[in-house]
Amino acid sequence: MQKPFTKEPGPERLFTEKELVEAGYGSRSKLAQDRMRGKGIPFIYQGACVRYRESDVLAWLEANSATHSLQWTSARRSKTPIKLFTTPE
Repeated sequence: MQKPFTKEPGPERLFTEKELVEAGYGSRSKLAQDRMRGKGIPFIYQGACVRYRESDVLAWLEANSATHSLQWTSARRSKTPIKLFTTPE
């Protein structure tokens, strides 16, 4: 069995809902709600099955990462990233 989120040569890895749930991305119902609302991790259909590209999962993680809980809360409210600390020039 191939380990999730490893870069190997060849075609891009596609993840199932079950694999994302097992990796800690919420529940199947949360993923389904996000799809219906047009939010969350971008997805594709493979026949009647939902799949998530590895690059989309990694991009979503990067876009939804925060280094501080205030940064996460404020960014979610305003929909724009904020800077908590500024460096003097």
